[in-house]
Parts: sequence; C-alpha cells; structure tokens
Amino acid sequence: MRLILACVACVGLWAGAQTPTEATDLNDLMALRSKTIIEAYQLQIEIRQAWNDPKYTSPEIELLRRKIEDLQAAILHTQATIQAKVEKMPEVQAKIKQAQEVDKQVEALTQQIERKQGAK
Repeated sequence: MRLILACVACVGLWAGAQTPTEATDLNDLMALRSKTIIEAYQLQIEIRQAWNDPKYTSPEIELLRRKIEDLQAAILHTQATIQAKVEKMPEVQAKIKQAQEVDKQVEALTQQIERKQGAK
C-alpha cells in the first residue's frame, strides 16, 4: 500500500497545480487523479484520527474520552489480575521454572563466550 501511495505521490507531483479544465491529455488527467487520490487519503486519515484530537472537543466528548481512559485502565488491571492468577497455576509454574533454567543456561553460555573473546 505504501509503495502504491509513493508511486501515486510521484505522479501527483508531476501533475503540478493543474485544474480539471487545464488537464487535457490522458497523462495530465491520470496525474491529476493521482494527486486527488492522495488528497482524499490524507483527509480520510485526518477524519479517522479526529476522535482523539483534543482540538475537536465538547463537554460530552470529554466525558466519553474519560470513559475510554477508565475502560482502558480497567482492562489493564483485569489483564494483570488474570496474568497473576494464571502464573500461580501448577502448569504455568512448571513453565516458569523451565524458563528460569533456560535463562541460567543462556547466562552461562554468555559468560563462556565472553571468556573466550577475552582470551583472543
């Protein structure tokens, strides 16, 4: 998608500041179309992001934004609670111990590598 937009941008730059009445041949029309597509895409991005832009606000919108923040905080808290409970399960405890052993092996290998590098 980015490659397409880059190509369209190049063609759009080639079009310059032509208006539809000035664009008479096919290449000019295609270049103008590309420029217009880019403009529309940029506007669509701005519109999709406007809900979170503080310059667009009202008391009702601020209430809704605070609600989103509260819900996001609740989600993070719930995820942390679930993670803590799952980590207490015997099956997961076994994996935690296994991961710790692997970490020790990695550390031992790292030390061996450092010693060998220092010996050179």
